[in-house]
Amino acid sequence: ESIVTLYQHSARQRLIWPLAGLATLLTVEERNSAAVVLWSAVQAIGQLVGLPTEMISYPTYQKHVAAARASMSAEEVAEAERKGHALNLDQAVAYALAECA
Repeated sequence: ESIVTLYQHSARQRLIWPLAGLATLLTVEERNSAAVVLWSAVQAIGQLVGLPTEMISYPTYQKHVAAARASMSAEEVAEAERKGHALNLDQAVAYALAECA
């Protein structure tokens, strides 16, 4: 819900946090590939909008995503990261909403 609200109000920089939170939730649900895709998108978008790296690398998120990556093969991680880095903000929001459906 927060993703939709922020997106509708053009609060683009603020979308990073609920997207990162959703990536964490996806790891808890053991939807690891989707979590890595979304987290990779968060990192790429955060860099594009000028967020400092330390803000994007919040330790709680990193812990969960590291666990997700550890459960996947190197090829699966590389593919998920590639997909995530290729998403722009609109695509990342659409991906997140589809994962919530």
